[in-house]
Amino acid sequence: MFMHLGNCYVVLPRHVAGADYFPRINLSTSAPVVSGTGTVIRPFWEGIDLALAVASEAMRPRCTAELEDLTPSRAAQAASIAQLLRLMPDGSEERVQILVKDRSYLTFDGQVSDTDGAEIAQGTSGAFAFSGTDPIGMAITSDDTQRATFMRAEEIRLNIGRYLSQSGSATRPERIGIPSETSQLSEGALPLTLVSASVPAIGPSQAPENMLSDGLFVFAPSQRMIFDFRFEPDEAHPLSRLRITSPSDGDYAVPKNVLVQVAIDAEGSSFRTYQRRQVGPDGVLDTGNIAQRFVRRLRVIVLDAWGDGLIAIDNVSAW
Repeated sequence: MFMHLGNCYVVLPRHVAGADYFPRINLSTSAPVVSGTGTVIRPFWEGIDLALAVASEAMRPRCTAELEDLTPSRAAQAASIAQLLRLMPDGSEERVQILVKDRSYLTFDGQVSDTDGAEIAQGTSGAFAFSGTDPIGMAITSDDTQRATFMRAEEIRLNIGRYLSQSGSATRPERIGIPSETSQLSEGALPLTLVSASVPAIGPSQAPENMLSDGLFVFAPSQRMIFDFRFEPDEAHPLSRLRITSPSDGDYAVPKNVLVQVAIDAEGSSFRTYQRRQVGPDGVLDTGNIAQRFVRRLRVIVLDAWGDGLIAIDNVSAW
């Protein structure tokens, strides 16, 4: 994951990105876990197992690397031992020592030492191998639990660098999570951008960005169910009404008690409680017109739900 010209990009194998007709994937960081989504770009030649994803705004604070970090030192390029770094579902990191073998112009193989008892687990594609702090390759295939093939970091850097330098700002994807005027679900509502979600969606098609456009945001209940939004343009706006809707047809649980917080600073470092409300069993929370307050950031905290199981939110709108 690296920042380039204001966009946060994620490098991944093309086969991990899924079908060409479905461009959105779920993304998650190491602990403290930040969840978001990415819009997949597949600009490379058909035979290379490589793709890019433009990460949603929630991922930007963790997007601290640069494209040049994919250029390992000469010592790292010649390393015979490396660490395979895998991200676990809970945000922890698993490191497996591998022996670098059969290095070619495009790839190398990584083999687990027979004496370690470690394995290369299923689902390793997309994980990077490091020599010290230098990334040297990305796992693309694994035929067994002891060996995997890696695309060399230099090859990744070459292809991505060429694409980004040629595409330039003219083809930069629009920021994810900012609904267009035609996708606004509530007439006269203030434009909102999703900044972060503390829980991941159950799948890319149920992404948190759906709260601001078409579709449902579906997620598993958690101790922290916090969703931060920013008003567009990024300046103070008068807030006097909030509406949250959730489907009540029985397929998903409806949020129950909700805490609404607001902040006047752009960074959202000083949220204050604005309202504590309850979503009705019919799936609607509408504050109606309330005391107006100028705010720049909005935070919705779901405290619990009317039922068990997965929770769904259809729309969040503010006036």
